[in-house]
Amino acid sequence: DGTFKPNTRINRAEFAQLVASPILLDTNKLNGCVADNIPEATTSVFFSDVAKDSWYAASVCFGKMRGLVAGYPDGTYGPAKNINFVEAAKIIAKVFSVEIAVEPTGEFWYRAYVQYLSDHHAIPTTIKRFDQVITRGEMAEIIFRLKQAREDKASVSIDAIAK
Repeated sequence: DGTFKPNTRINRAEFAQLVASPILLDTNKLNGCVADNIPEATTSVFFSDVAKDSWYAASVCFGKMRGLVAGYPDGTYGPAKNINFVEAAKIIAKVFSVEIAVEPTGEFWYRAYVQYLSDHHAIPTTIKRFDQVITRGEMAEIIFRLKQAREDKASVSIDAIAK
């Protein structure tokens, strides 16, 4: 309907679509991703719950091939599941070329990614918890702050969220 709806929660399919955008990345290989990387006889794209003919299949494929998105241990992606702050932080930090020498595991696997956002004053003041489901507006704010190197806006630090 042409509206943005900034207070609407964003799900993992929508987030993949957002990340696979020419505003953020070189998307020349986006449209051919499924055809180039998924066998013709296969009905899903990397994850059992991402159908080849779904509107977000190319974006999930592109994100997976670029090492930006991952699924769950059970082989699913969870496209309809709302994305939480730490999941989004990992993906967006990777979009902005954050290299983590050893992929962290365990209870605080997200710390390096959230630290990156914190260091760049990119965490909106509305973020209160690591597991908080984020909205379209919050995601747009994070991207804006990183793309424009805006460190002058009020932000939340990783330590404030951890309390």
